[in-house]
Amino acid sequence: MLKEEYAGITARLEKLLEQGEVNEYTKCTINDMSGKVLENIALKYRNVKEGVKSVMGGRILDYEAKRIKAEGLQEGREEGREEGREEGRKEGRKEGKKEGQIEILIELVKDNLLSVQEAASRASLPEAGFREQMRKYGG
Repeated sequence: MLKEEYAGITARLEKLLEQGEVNEYTKCTINDMSGKVLENIALKYRNVKEGVKSVMGGRILDYEAKRIKAEGLQEGREEGREEGREEGRKEGRKEGKKEGQIEILIELVKDNLLSVQEAASRASLPEAGFREQMRKYGG
């Protein structure tokens, strides 16, 4: 009777998986947890435990669920790294562009073509901030 019950659980989980109601990881986790419950229920009855485990998939489920989770985590890490690299590239280009603009404005100030106030305004910096940039770039 217990074997039939677990076979029914397995079949219902398969159906839920096919319908998209649960994912493979959830299905395997539920099967694995059911197996742990079974181990406690049938602790003294080896034949019952082995019979039901044969229906549930036994130890394979434990490893399958862990493998699926590990693969998902790895995919997430890889996507996160790629997004981080792209974000870093964009930020780097933006900073480089800003630094280039400041360097040009510093040269214009050095050549007396712009005042520090005008250059700071064009760089969207306070005057003190622009002067700090001038010291940084040797102006």
